[in-house]
Order: sequence, then structure tokens, then C-alpha cells
Amino acid sequence: MKKIFYTLAFVLVSTVSYSQLTLEQQVADSACTCLSAIDTSKINSQGNGLKMACLQKAMLQNQEAITKEYSTTQRKEEDEAKRGLQGSLMIKVQNVLSKNCAAYRLFQQKVQERRMP
Repeated sequence: MKKIFYTLAFVLVSTVSYSQLTLEQQVADSACTCLSAIDTSKINSQGNGLKMACLQKAMLQNQEAITKEYSTTQRKEEDEAKRGLQGSLMIKVQNVLSKNCAAYRLFQQKVQERRMP
């Protein structure tokens, strides 16, 4: 009986925690999943293009949440004043990815290695 209670409690807490993710975290999770699925041998030759494709795919997958979040006038005005909606969100998502996504960090490392002679 205790196992069932603890299992239900864990599922409930996990669900509540997931629903409290920020928009940036949701988009970053989608992008990280996409980046993690890419064959590492392709990173050297197509790294930047593949990274941007995953970021765009993540934005499209979360378009409904993005629209809902930016429907508030305050958030919209704050971000438009900075770099526009997509630009500001993309920068924040990449900051989250840098901290939380090993696949993204690998992409960044490989792109930097290619730039250095």
C-alpha cells in the first residue's frame, strides 16, 4: 500500500513540476531531444545547420505555448524592445541549453574547434 502511495505522490509531484517549467525550458527540452538524436559524426560537417534546425523545430513544436506566453502585453513589449520576440527567446533558450544539455555543449565545442586553425 505504501508503494502505491509513494508512486502516486511521485507522479503527482513530477506532473506539477513539469507544468511549472518556463517557456524557455520547454523549448530547450525539445531542442535538446532533437540534438541528442543527431549522429555525432555529422556534427563536424553540418554542426551549425543541424543545431539551428533543431532550435527552429523546437520553436515550432512549442508554438502554442509561445503564443500564449507572448499574448501578455508586458512580456511582448519587454522582448520586442530587446531583439524581437524570436531573437530574445532564442537567446534565452540557448542559455538554458548551455547549462542543461550535454548534446548542445558538444555542438558548441565542435563548432568552436572547426573555427580554430
